[in-house]
Amino acid sequence: MLVPAAQKHAHIIREYSSKPKSRFSPSGIYSSFVKKALATESWESVENFDQSQDSPDRSLADRVSSYGRALRESLAAPPGKDSLDFYLIKANLLKLLDALPQCHPNHTKRLKYSTYKSTLETSILLILKESESSSSFTISMDEIINIYTLLIRNGSADLKDSAIISKLFSVIQTCKDLSQERLFASSLEFLRFLDAQGKELEAEKLLQWILQVSPALTEASFNLALQHVTHPNIKYKCIPLLFETCRKQGNVPSQAALEFALMALKAGQLHSPLYQKVYSDFVTTNFINTPSQHSSVSALILILESFLESNDSKGAGKFLALFDSVIDVEGLHFKSPELKDQLYKLLIVAHLKFLGSKSMVESFLSKVGQDPEIDFYWSLHNEPQISNVVSIFETARSNGLEITDAVFNNAVDILLQNHTPTEIQNLLSTISVELGIDSTMEVYETLLNNALSKNDVELALSIFHTSLGQGALWTANNRETLDGLIVAMCETMQSEVVKVFRTYTSIRTFTKTVGYEATAALLKLFLSYDYVGDTEQLLEDELGLDSQNFDPQSKPKIYFPLYNYALASNNSENAWSAYTLSEKYFDSPYESYYTIMNHFCNLLRPDVALLIFKNMRNRSKTSGSKPPDEVIYRLLFHEFGKCGYAQGIFELHTFFKMDISVDATVPLLNEIMHAHYELEDVQQAVNIWTEIASFPTGPNHDSYNIMMKVCTKVSIEDVERMWQTLLQSPTVEPDDSNYRQYLIANCYHGFYLRALDIAKVMPVEPSKETIAALYNWTLIEHRKESVAKWALENHPEKWNALLAEPGALKTYLLDEKNPDNDSEAHLRKGLNEKLELDGRTIVPQVIV
Repeated sequence: MLVPAAQKHAHIIREYSSKPKSRFSPSGIYSSFVKKALATESWESVENFDQSQDSPDRSLADRVSSYGRALRESLAAPPGKDSLDFYLIKANLLKLLDALPQCHPNHTKRLKYSTYKSTLETSILLILKESESSSSFTISMDEIINIYTLLIRNGSADLKDSAIISKLFSVIQTCKDLSQERLFASSLEFLRFLDAQGKELEAEKLLQWILQVSPALTEASFNLALQHVTHPNIKYKCIPLLFETCRKQGNVPSQAALEFALMALKAGQLHSPLYQKVYSDFVTTNFINTPSQHSSVSALILILESFLESNDSKGAGKFLALFDSVIDVEGLHFKSPELKDQLYKLLIVAHLKFLGSKSMVESFLSKVGQDPEIDFYWSLHNEPQISNVVSIFETARSNGLEITDAVFNNAVDILLQNHTPTEIQNLLSTISVELGIDSTMEVYETLLNNALSKNDVELALSIFHTSLGQGALWTANNRETLDGLIVAMCETMQSEVVKVFRTYTSIRTFTKTVGYEATAALLKLFLSYDYVGDTEQLLEDELGLDSQNFDPQSKPKIYFPLYNYALASNNSENAWSAYTLSEKYFDSPYESYYTIMNHFCNLLRPDVALLIFKNMRNRSKTSGSKPPDEVIYRLLFHEFGKCGYAQGIFELHTFFKMDISVDATVPLLNEIMHAHYELEDVQQAVNIWTEIASFPTGPNHDSYNIMMKVCTKVSIEDVERMWQTLLQSPTVEPDDSNYRQYLIANCYHGFYLRALDIAKVMPVEPSKETIAALYNWTLIEHRKESVAKWALENHPEKWNALLAEPGALKTYLLDEKNPDNDSEAHLRKGLNEKLELDGRTIVPQVIV
């Protein structure tokens, strides 16, 4: 209970009168906080209070207004003065904070703290800053904790966007003289603030920290913590964590503590499957697996009521199994006969609703007297003919039973134990017409889930449409069930995509959005039809229009289908559309870029690969992600050169020159040199060769091969000079690939016999590829035959393998008749170009 402000803070007023006034130089704090507070708030206003003549709160409201006015006046230094009275500010602040929550003890009409947000923040920040920087003003830790506690307990919801509570908590945390008990209590208070913001994960992390830095829990500290973790937004995270910590420390919470926790969890969102699982797991760990709790009648009743209200058959089944052999109801201690009857009736309803176990119910029935509701349920359970059910309803009514929504829901669940959903659906229509009892949303949801559990998707869809015809209003609370319908339809009605889509749009009129599983199932279905445009609209509806940065692993059923579709599609437009969607919503793994860029190059869209590269480069500058590395550069230079994408080569080379994160290496420069060779840019290729030659390691085998290609286009003399350079290299010994390129160069210029002679004396074993190159580039028939004879005699296995491989051996020959009287060089050039381009497609220079 709060002490009246006049008594509680009398010492502060006395302290103020005996302390010198603190000097304050007007600064940015004064300008940004004080002036704003003075200009925007009206402390004299009491319009938020009931101002009727007989209102008991009028005088208190006037006092609050007076305290507020006094605080504002103490914040405003008189014109021309440079001093603020910080002791007076502190005194007025504490008086106001004490008075605000007392305005209405029932807390339903109290004046909102958010009304005074700016002035409260200004006051607190000013006195904290002055306390840190001035030796003539102090604020005690007791006063700081008092301010902090008053704000959280009475204003945390109104000040959830304020930084002041976090600031105060930081000051408290860093106080070295604070006892562990007070730090523990103050830290728990911060959970109220996190609850007001709905920050479940942050609250869980904070509680983990509190429990780690605090001494082992005692009964008192456990109970204190339990009182602070039962707030609506955080309880499903924090209550299980607190009980788990207690168990790990070798203690078992008391029955009273367990009942308190069960009551808090019960008053929550148990309709959600996520919360149902949390509740069921909590019951399993802290009740089912904890025999010392089995004697708590209150806990038994709370658990049964929760499972019945949430309709959680799985959790209830595990709990009810205790009564087969573990818990003897007769041996329990009941404080009153009414509690005993209540427990037995709950057990009867739960068994009929979830298990349909007749023998167990019969044993419970013998323990209770006549009850219209129990008799009604028992009659429904024992009736084999669905046609007789209406008369059971009529009899129950005549016996005085009111068929409430809860009773009707239980009745349908019990009937489903022995009858099909189709029979129940027909029965509901009859009951509506003859008895005037309309089905509830819970009934339709139960029937729909039952049909889905039996994989009868058509029936589930029929139930959904029937509910719409009856005016049922589905809500976001039913999203899990409706998501299940969408997923089932996507999996079993792939050929009826229009029907699936119409059902999805109908559901969205109620829920506004669907869940992750439903979104993923729809995305997969749309992509299977190449409906990329519909996929884009789906993701905009469910994930938003703005770009996101989801981790792919957080929504793998959305990211990977998008990425894999783009990777598998042979339609470059569809592939690009799907890929841009994956980039819009997800922070793609670095390793995915190489593969997707290679894919677009294979689709003859190197321009798209270049765009992805630019996006990678820009993102690395803005977000600090990894920039393109050497492997990416090598891929793009190779692919751009292979398809003759000149613009891409020039832009990529410019980026590389400016990129300080990637070092020039011989393999990378080889790819750049080869790309310029493909563009027939001899000068640029020679420049890069010169750069490679300056490396300590010098050129490698690939370097010589590329440069021999360049020389081949110039003259055979240049080829010979390059070959001699290779032979004189102190670091590179010619290998099979070098000889292959040397043979091709000789054939390119018409020296077929010389090429064959070189092949015969090669110091290395020619590969199958080298034999094929010699044969293919030999363009005179009798010389070609000589190559074939040599290969068959000296390398029969490789030659036969080439003969068996379709397309390995080319039959291009010079036209020896030469009707147009062309020069041999001209004829040879045409065939050489065919060989160079064989199997390749060159993209146009301008890509749209």
